[in-house]
Amino acid sequence: MKFTLVCEYGDEIKITHEFKNVMLSDTLEHMQDFLKGCGFVFDGVLDIVDENVEQQPQDFVVEFPESHNKSYKFEPDLDLDGKC
Repeated sequence: MKFTLVCEYGDEIKITHEFKNVMLSDTLEHMQDFLKGCGFVFDGVLDIVDENVEQQPQDFVVEFPESHNKSYKFEPDLDLDGKC
């Protein structure tokens, strides 16, 4: 499978990460690298969790490159049961 992940900050900054993978663990690792490359800061790793186990919401921080001079705190509106 081929994946292309794209993150755009306005008209000036575009981050693209392309990779080919078959293994889910490798795909999650690439997605984690992409998120960190886009400025997301988090402890831990991306993982698949049991949807029947209640998850606790976490705060996420987005840090833009210094040239952007902006920092935002993103608090997602989580659907804890995973069924949007």
